[in-house]
Amino acid sequence: MSAGTALRLVLSAIIVLASTATLLVVHHPSVLGCPGSAVSPLVDCRLVVSSAGGRVLGLHLGMWALLWLVFYWLVVLVRRDLRWIPPALAFLGVAYAIGTELRVGHLCMWCTVDQAALVALAIVTLGSQEQAA
Repeated sequence: MSAGTALRLVLSAIIVLASTATLLVVHHPSVLGCPGSAVSPLVDCRLVVSSAGGRVLGLHLGMWALLWLVFYWLVVLVRRDLRWIPPALAFLGVAYAIGTELRVGHLCMWCTVDQAALVALAIVTLGSQEQAA
């Protein structure tokens, strides 16, 4: 396994964990806290993920990130020639999520981890010259 593939797998695992965390915050807030909320009143995961902007077409943004990840791997493994599409969608999704945080006036640290991993995976993908196996 190449270093690029290993990095993509690690970033994918981070996306799965952070996205799952955002979904837990929405559906079971007592199970999982919001890192940083004790340090700053600006950090409130529950307020961000349960806001009107926290859903698109009825799905929470964490679910969209998981669906994006499935699409990402399908493109990487099956249609390498279209590898620019998942990064473009990731950048748009992250811009929307950051806009939601700005509109709400709070930050969600799980969302920030998710956003950072999505952007990193998009950049790694766009910069990769590897051929799919």
